[in-house]
Amino acid sequence: MVDDVLTKVDIMSMRHSLEVRSPLLDYRMFDLALSIPPSIRVKNGKTKYLLRQLANNYLPQKVLIAPKKGFGIPFEQYFYQDNKYIPYVVDVFDNMAKSKWFNTDDLIKYVDAANINRALPKNIYRLFCLGVWMEKNGVIN
Repeated sequence: MVDDVLTKVDIMSMRHSLEVRSPLLDYRMFDLALSIPPSIRVKNGKTKYLLRQLANNYLPQKVLIAPKKGFGIPFEQYFYQDNKYIPYVVDVFDNMAKSKWFNTDDLIKYVDAANINRALPKNIYRLFCLGVWMEKNGVIN
């Protein structure tokens, strides 16, 4: 959680001036949880038994049985318009292709292939973030 969820929550809450608390990470809650016998913490193979029982009083059943979901990035909304990369994305990739840091032909093929079949969205996003970082830090123009 330290290198993933907590980091994301911290960044987004600071960005939007929100005060966020993680009550289940408080050391007193942790000590309390450790004081509960394992046979009560896990029941019939279900973890967090007591917490789930408490949640039954406050949450709808569909919420209680829903599978975990991560926080995804809406690539389609951020990267594409009229089924093509938005101009800013194109500019970043063009600047990367013109730099000495990338093999121009390979970069263009990779980015174009990803645009056509929407393959590897996470890799394209990472590549885009690298390009933005390189521009902001004067590595490329």
